Amino acid sequence: MKYHSFNAVLFCSLLWLSLPRQSLGAISEQDIKNLQHSTHYFRGLVGFAGDLSDQDLLFEKILEDRDAESIFMETIYSKHATPEAKAYAACGLSKIKSRRFQEAANNKENSTLNVTTMNGDILKKEKYSTIIKRIIHGGC
Repeated sequence: MKYHSFNAVLFCSLLWLSLPRQSLGAISEQDIKNLQHSTHYFRGLVGFAGDLSDQDLLFEKILEDRDAESIFMETIYSKHATPEAKAYAACGLSKIKSRRFQEAANNKENSTLNVTTMNGDILKKEKYSTIIKRIIHGGC
């Protein structure tokens, strides 16, 4: 009897793992729009209390999506995406080890944009090109 219950658990586990990631938490058009309207670029725990931002959580959700590369590239070239969204997109391309990261990094239209960032509890503006250099040399 134990052998059959083990097989059932193993079968269910393998079935769950084989499901497409998108069906477990699909990215909606609203999610993409929300990322593209980000007002800050914060990675990790920030602020006095050390919380994750809503944008960072959304970024992580998109990062796990099978279409992450196309979502991030769409954001890089979007005329409507904020500089902060473009920074998230560049970070995402780097994290998924996309061959298109260099294309995003070298985008001249974005290089002079100012991005609102936070390190610890210090809010500041940084050039997109500075963010790219940081991503290249130490990740994001």
